Amino acid sequence: MEPRHCTSAFANRRAAHLIACTLLVAAGACTSPDSREPGEVRSSAHETGEHEANAHATHDAEAPIASSTPEAAAVPSFADARVLVWQPGIKNAYPRWSMDGRKILFQSNRSGRWQIYVMDADGGNLRELTSGNANNDYPDWSPDNRRIAFVSDRDGDEEVYVMDADGKNARNVSSDPARDIHPYWTPDGAKLLFNSTRAGGKLQIYEVNADGTGLRRLVTSEDDDTCARVSPGGDRIVYLANLAAGHDDILLRRRDGSDPENLTDDDAPDGWPTWTADGKRIVYSSAKSGTFCLWVMDVATRRSQRITFAAEPYADARASVSRDQKHIVFNRDEGDTIGILVVDLPADRTAP
Repeated sequence: MEPRHCTSAFANRRAAHLIACTLLVAAGACTSPDSREPGEVRSSAHETGEHEANAHATHDAEAPIASSTPEAAAVPSFADARVLVWQPGIKNAYPRWSMDGRKILFQSNRSGRWQIYVMDADGGNLRELTSGNANNDYPDWSPDNRRIAFVSDRDGDEEVYVMDADGKNARNVSSDPARDIHPYWTPDGAKLLFNSTRAGGKLQIYEVNADGTGLRRLVTSEDDDTCARVSPGGDRIVYLANLAAGHDDILLRRRDGSDPENLTDDDAPDGWPTWTADGKRIVYSSAKSGTFCLWVMDVATRRSQRITFAAEPYADARASVSRDQKHIVFNRDEGDTIGILVVDLPADRTAP
């Protein structure tokens, strides 16, 4: 899966964790299951957000997603979650709930390049928002759903862009020859947090106004730090750290980047953290059970509860929690296939 960069990390870590613990997970990196994804768990953290040049055969964007295709018979059934999208050999990654829970934003390599799509919450009414020869990925909806932040290599390198919700009026807001990825909106919709190698090779956390002005570095470390999210209250950030010590852990800091605290601090790779709307819990992925599954942590007590129960060859990552805190849309990976599934978020209680 991706944590070692959220995308690349997933893949890298997958290999590392597989060898070290004989466990599993082959992945990409924080996000995109292919080669270009920094910020994912070392085993696959970079998977989904990677701009894969050698994607798969072109598929009709208008074709039904899960059940009406020739591959329908290959769509698996799981006891712990419901499948929305499953296309063998295709990667559909980084799903994001809309504000009202009626739509899901995501990226897919079904056309041979990473492109951004939106669909109804039941998997229907698919619409392609980007197209062309460039890779467009790592999408994130603004809090009011009027804009979408994403990454594109249309100008020769990975840059952060903001476009209207219908895919129009894209503008570059990072403008640097370094790698700029994993953009996430602040709760007020005024700024973006993203990761960049502009300071010397390691992915570090930066903040910029939505119009590209006011760039500020939030975290300086010897690690690859990615997938940073501002808390609903605006006072803290949670992110994935591909620690130089060899661990992929979830870290918490003050909004200005000070006072780091390792929330997971164990040998198992962890990644893709995201807040619940009330700011009381963090949903993340961890391989502590042997393969990547989703967990939810109570921020006050630091206690975690397991949500999904993937077993090899599957791995779960890249969760998005609905605004009403009832459902989670996420990715389940199996080799060259990344599906989109939905599971209920447990009630607000934790296990020892």
